[in-house]
Amino acid sequence: MGAAAKMLKITQPAVSQTIADLEASLRCKLFDRDVRPIGVTSAGMVVRQHARSLLSEARQIVPALQRSSHAKLPMLRVGMVDSLVRSFGPSLASSMLEAVNQVSIYSGLTASMTPGLFNRELDFVIAVDQFDDLDGLERHRLFTEPYVVIVPRDYEVPDSHSVDDLLRALPLIRYSARSQTGTDVERQLRRMRVDTPRLIEFDEPQGLTELVGSGVGWAITTPLCLVGVRANMSRVRMIPFPGPQFTRSLTLLSRKRELGQLPGLIGRLAKAYLQDECLPQMLKDSPWLEGQLKVERRAPT
Repeated sequence: MGAAAKMLKITQPAVSQTIADLEASLRCKLFDRDVRPIGVTSAGMVVRQHARSLLSEARQIVPALQRSSHAKLPMLRVGMVDSLVRSFGPSLASSMLEAVNQVSIYSGLTASMTPGLFNRELDFVIAVDQFDDLDGLERHRLFTEPYVVIVPRDYEVPDSHSVDDLLRALPLIRYSARSQTGTDVERQLRRMRVDTPRLIEFDEPQGLTELVGSGVGWAITTPLCLVGVRANMSRVRMIPFPGPQFTRSLTLLSRKRELGQLPGLIGRLAKAYLQDECLPQMLKDSPWLEGQLKVERRAPT
């Protein structure tokens, strides 16, 4: 005890009190005081072994910080909704290779990616924003777009039409209720008191758009969902949703205060891609969308 106090430049009673406090918090004895010289209990050996590892790790912090200005991150794992991963995923991966040794892009439903962010299987998520009630997240709003209708290319849309008119002509092909987009659509249909059987549904835009293009039915989707399935666009036509307008927003999420300026950088890359690549395609296909597509400029929350 005396040697420890001398090394730490504190008094011996202070060392004894610190050990007593530690034993009280751990609820076990770390030292055997019945032998001379004082001995270490089996619990004390466990604590000492882990303490040595922790101290060794702590001593590496300063050298790691000194190297960090020149080093790459070992890995970046990003989860994206299907409507964006096909178009933006390759662009993001190539842009990040200068700062990251390994980039992994995962696609999936918004609900399935949320746990991956909290259990550290993912570093970032770009998803439909439904996380306002979750703490500990940094949010960068990226893009807001309206829900629209797609019909087969040869379907003649009357000048005045409604959801009921569409349902009388063709069945509704849905996004599954597992997806946030599907949930949004079902909520809007309930508000409008539209009740129609669930015949065919998909998790992702590819199958839904292909089936509409085959003339099987019509669907409610978003312009961005169609950007990643350009091969099918020659067989479908996008028209405004015939009813009260509703929108969805995409947001970049990460854990707060963990990756420095990287969330802002990825957010800016995503916004630039949406502004320069996606918006021109959408407006070329459907000029009536002018003013309804919004790349966000606000600061993160």
